[in-house]
Amino acid sequence: MIGILLALKVSNWNQERNQLKQEYKILLSLKVDFVASKERLLFIMKAQKRLVVYRTTILKMYEDRIPLAPNESIKRFIAFGAYGWYRAELLTRAYDAFINSGNSELIRNDQLTKVLA
Repeated sequence: MIGILLALKVSNWNQERNQLKQEYKILLSLKVDFVASKERLLFIMKAQKRLVVYRTTILKMYEDRIPLAPNESIKRFIAFGAYGWYRAELLTRAYDAFINSGNSELIRNDQLTKVLA
C-alpha cells in the first residue's frame, strides 16, 4: 500500500516538474518574441518619424516656406516621404503556438493568461 502511494507521489511530482518545464519554455519563447517585436516597433517608429520630417519638408517647399532643394534631394524626399511607409510586423510564432496548442492551463499566473487571451 505504501509503495503504491509513494509511486503515485513520485509520478505526480514528475508530472508537475514536466509542466513547470513546459511553462518555462512557453514563457521564455513568448519573451523572446515580445522583445524582438518591441525592437521592431522602435525601429519602425524611428523610421516613421523620419518620414514625417521628409513629408513636412516637401510641404514647406511646396508652400514656399523654405527654398526648393536640389533635384536629387527632392527625389529622396518624395521617395522616402510621400511614398514611404513602414509596416510594423510583430513576431507571433510563440504566441500562435501557445494558443493553438491548447495548453493555456500550463501558465499558472491568471493575470498573465488573461492578458495573453
